[in-house]
Amino acid sequence: PGPGVYVISGNVHPGFVSKTTQGYQMGPKTQYDQVISCFRFDLRGKTLLYAGDTPKWPIQMVGDPLEIIPLSSPSALTKIGEFPVEVRFQGKPLADAVVHATYAGFSDQPATFAQTLKTDEHGTARIDLVEGGDWFISVTHDIPYPDPTVCDTQKYNATLTFHVK
Repeated sequence: PGPGVYVISGNVHPGFVSKTTQGYQMGPKTQYDQVISCFRFDLRGKTLLYAGDTPKWPIQMVGDPLEIIPLSSPSALTKIGEFPVEVRFQGKPLADAVVHATYAGFSDQPATFAQTLKTDEHGTARIDLVEGGDWFISVTHDIPYPDPTVCDTQKYNATLTFHVK
């Protein structure tokens, strides 16, 4: 392969988690007695890798149900500046999505982020890149599960990681 930006994506096989009076169980609530709640998860992640000069960055979608799409060239990233991303759900911009962003070394506490913001009406969020190094962006979106006799909620999570020079 030649110079450019490469996207590597992966996912955890989607599945169900039911909270019962006996604890958490893997599977829909139809498999257990005394179910308190149930969610189906869909976890996806992608990372950006750069090779050589990358002067142009087209918007690229992988096609995940929930996706974070960079709107500017990763090769132009510097440690000070704005990095716009678009959050899409089922291929459409997702307004009011909560976006968490952080960089390596920000905190040693779990689930602690350097920034938490919401997408605008066009599904766009603007991350303020205040440090160089490895960055992590995460978005979660929950909707009701289509059949409430099987499960209560469908939870989607998408992440994007990249390096800032």
